[in-house]
Amino acid sequence: MNVGGDKLRAGEFCSAWTSRNPGKAKYEHPHIYATMPTDRARPISDEAAAFYIAVYEAVQRIPPGRVTTYGHIARLIEAPQNSRQVGTALKYLRRADFPADAIDLVIGAEFNSTTVPWWRVISSNGRVAPRARNAMDRQSEILQNEHVEVKLDPSTQRARIISLREYGWFPNAESESDGENEET
Repeated sequence: MNVGGDKLRAGEFCSAWTSRNPGKAKYEHPHIYATMPTDRARPISDEAAAFYIAVYEAVQRIPPGRVTTYGHIARLIEAPQNSRQVGTALKYLRRADFPADAIDLVIGAEFNSTTVPWWRVISSNGRVAPRARNAMDRQSEILQNEHVEVKLDPSTQRARIISLREYGWFPNAESESDGENEET
């Protein structure tokens, strides 16, 4: 992100913005802190912005009632080694109820937690990725509303498991619109 001609990381942007707007950041602009914690700053270079946009556009193609993996999204956008970064892009997706911020000038305000179905992306082992319990519950609930069966792991009663064989969406990168599975 360019601020005053300098390229900044998201955390540096938060610090620069806060220093220019003392007392406002945490109260009037909580979206900056909710989407970009300063302790886990993400680069907002042109390359990173292009990656995030590619992830969001690929995730938008997953049909309702289907799921895919972080790794498959990475393969679809021709970055097969970057499945963890796919997760990071989805983690930093702006909540729809927060106003667009300066980061959205780079990535695009049209991408938010409502327009990008982040809940349709799961781990390669068929599990909802572990994070805060309420977030796992929310993802499971949204998937169940789309008629995706989400089971609790009987051994932990915490992990949520989805059958990739039954609900997986794995089109080839060349013909991703056909919706046929390439993996089982």
